[in-house]
Amino acid sequence: MDAKDKIYYLRLGLGVFGGALSGIAKFMLDTAGDAIFLIVILYIISIYVIIYLFKIKPTENGEITMKDIVLNGLGTYIMTWFIIWIIILNLLLKL
Repeated sequence: MDAKDKIYYLRLGLGVFGGALSGIAKFMLDTAGDAIFLIVILYIISIYVIIYLFKIKPTENGEITMKDIVLNGLGTYIMTWFIIWIIILNLLLKL
């Protein structure tokens, strides 16, 4: 598994985690700002995890750039968070 795959799967997992956390906390329309704040904080934490825990740093040959570290998996992160949030919130509201 190369570095870009690790970044992608980390963001996918954090999207699921953030969506589940947002759903369990029952963030709705009036508190959606709190949910967005939560995922922004998780996304910033993911950058530090990639650089310091996974030790993936920008290379001089351009194979991995800082742009890759920051933007790779962003769309997946947002969509996964949003879908999981909606599913869990709907399940909890039915109970």
